[in-house]
Formats: sequence, structure tokens, C-alpha cells
Amino acid sequence: MTENTAPVALVSGGSRGIGRAVVLRLAAEGYDVSFCYQSNEQAALELEKEAGELGRRALAVRVDVTDAASVRDWVTRTESELGPVDVAVSSAGITRDNPLVLMSDEDWHSVVDTNLDGVYHVCRAVIFEMMKRKSGTIINISSIAGVYGNATQANYSASKAGIIGFSKALAKEVGRYNIRANVVAPGFIETDMTAELAEKVKKDAAKNIPLRRFGQAEEVADLVAFLASERAAYITGSVFQIDGGPDGLMTGETYLRLRALADRHGARYRLIEHAPEGRTEAASALRGHALEQSAKCLVVTVRPTKRTCRYVLAVVPGDRRVDLALVAECAGGRKAGFADRETAERLAGSVSGSIIPFSFHPDLELIVEEDLLRSDTLFFNAARLDLSMALATEDYLRMARPRIARISEPDSTAAVFQQPAGAPSPL
Repeated sequence: MTENTAPVALVSGGSRGIGRAVVLRLAAEGYDVSFCYQSNEQAALELEKEAGELGRRALAVRVDVTDAASVRDWVTRTESELGPVDVAVSSAGITRDNPLVLMSDEDWHSVVDTNLDGVYHVCRAVIFEMMKRKSGTIINISSIAGVYGNATQANYSASKAGIIGFSKALAKEVGRYNIRANVVAPGFIETDMTAELAEKVKKDAAKNIPLRRFGQAEEVADLVAFLASERAAYITGSVFQIDGGPDGLMTGETYLRLRALADRHGARYRLIEHAPEGRTEAASALRGHALEQSAKCLVVTVRPTKRTCRYVLAVVPGDRRVDLALVAECAGGRKAGFADRETAERLAGSVSGSIIPFSFHPDLELIVEEDLLRSDTLFFNAARLDLSMALATEDYLRMARPRIARISEPDSTAAVFQQPAGAPSPL
């Protein structure tokens, strides 16, 4: 294959992380590659040289993917210097994490503009020429956050979910022109983003991944290369999760967000490892504290009318039970009942028995029993059955900003646990 007949790949966000690995993988596959970067010119030039050493032409261009004109100019230059674009990979992305209640408009729009609008601008810039040639492949990088949602990432999750819907719709539009559009949804991948996490946090998160490790950017690039090839000629409109196992990862994401939120607020907390346990009384005994210090978390469905419903995360002391009538009254509903397990786990982001007393999902209102806050320290499973958190109540209120109300009644069936004499301070 000569230089003039080599296929051409376009990669946004190509100077780092997954995008960088994709550039090198496609160059190794025989593609001439044009990639864009936002600010790190040195890294981009080094990658341009590295890709060139693989025997292919490489073009690094500074581009703002949130600006349609900038993207169009990049595509025009690519076509002029390398040739028509055969494969377009959208990998540019950013995060601006915060609970929705603390999220600024700027954080919301910057993430959506980059992650979702950026994909639109790239696809819009290449699609017409692909349709004229009746040939082309589009691969958009989403995230498992777009599949499951992540606490403190409403903006990021929305942008990545939008990529999935966009790509599925596009696949239906352009399939008749022999153009394929697919999505790759990575989980925890070793990149510069995850490198900022403390080593212990990463090790703890890996315990919740069935394969017990983070993925490598090169593994994602291998999947992208497959989808770009003729071996995937009959695949379009599909979402490929590369996450080491989705069931464990959802909980791992929630745990990581909890830790990150606590660290960001300078909260006073400690982690308690114990045998897997989701029952409040048994977990309290394993942790060694009074039952009333446990934050028992249950998702409740409240119906304002027969045809509408809303969801409440009701948090009560371990020795009390949720009063559904009080929750309904507090949430402005006519009646209330406990949500089914699937709904509860989806909204809370963790399995039953490990739900945390934080509501980061926009459809889940957090209401906390006022009596729970009498203790200086709260104890709860940290989105894992084998790990709990002891968190200063004052810091919890500052982090979660819950609605506080009377929503519980005494639970006569709850076992009473007395803290052993001389037990160490919770924090």
C-alpha cells in the first residue's frame, strides 16, 4: 500500500489517553492519521513524530471541538493534505464533577459542549463527503457513565448518554450509504485522568471490577481498530462496553465518587473493612457502633397523582423504620411505597444493602430523618458490601445538603447494639 492509497483516519482528542492510543493503533494498521488537540502542543508534536515512525503520515492540528468552524477547517485541511476521511473517531472529552446541587451552569455547559457537541461537529463535518462516496466509518467514544449514570457526574453522564442516542440515530440515517456508526463505552481505563486518583482508591475500585483491574488505553484502541476494519463490516448502531465487567463497575464508580467528594470537601472520615454484609443490624455489629448511628437508606416511590411518581431516598437511623405516610406527606404525594430493587439500584448507583446516604441522581430527592443527625458520626456501607465509611455528621451535612424532616418511627424488631466499653473514637 503506498502513501497515496492509504486510508485516512480522523481522531479528535488524539494527543492523550485513549485518543493517543487510537492514533498509534490506526497508524500501525496502515492509516494516515489526522488528530486534533486542545492545548498540549508538545505532546501532540511528539505523537505526530511517533506515528510517522510507523511509516504513515500524521497531522497534528490544534482544534476547539466546541467550535463548528474550527472543526470544519480541520477536516478541510486533512482532506487537502492526506485525502478523504475514511474513519472518524471522536475521543475528545472532559469532566467537571460535582453533585447536581453544587454544579454550576458553566460546568454543565462546558462538559456537554465538549463531549456531545464535539461529536456532532466532527460527524457533521465528515458525513456529507462519506455519503457522496458511499463509504465511511464513524466510531464515537462514550463511557459506561452514559449507560449506567454516575453519581456527581450528571453533566458527564448526560453527554455520554447523548453520544449513544446520537450514534444509534445516525447509524439508521446513513446505513443505506454504506456508512457504519458505532459506540465504544469504556469503564475505568488507565489514563491521565485516573492517574490523579490515589493508589489506594484505585485498588479499592479494582476490587469491584470482575476482572480486578483497570483497562489499558491500548485495549480500547484495539476495539476501535476492529470496528474500523472490514472485519466489522456488518456491525452498525451498536454500543460496545469495555469495562472489565459491568455489574461490579457500577458500584465501583459510586464508591470512587463518594471518596472523591469527601476528599474534595476535606471531610473527616475513615473506612472500615469487614465481611460482606448489607443488613443494618449485622453491619453495625461488624463496625462496632450503636445501631442508631447507622444511616439506613431506602428508595421510596411517591405518587403525587395516580399517573405521576417521584423518587425519594429516605435515610433513617438503623433502629428506626421509614414511615411511608410521612415520606409521602413530606414529598407532596398522596401515597408512597418502596421502589422495586432494580429501580432502587439504578437510581442509587449501588446494590441493595450498600446504598449510600447521598443522592446524586437528578430524579432522586434526598430526605434525612432529623434524629439521625444527633450523633457526631454516621456509619454506612460505602457503596460496597465489604466496606463502610464513618463520616463526621457535620461534614455529611455540608457535602450532601439533604432535606431534613421527620420521616421515621421506632422499629420494635430492630436489635439493640451496645458499643463496647472503651471502644476507640469513630474518627
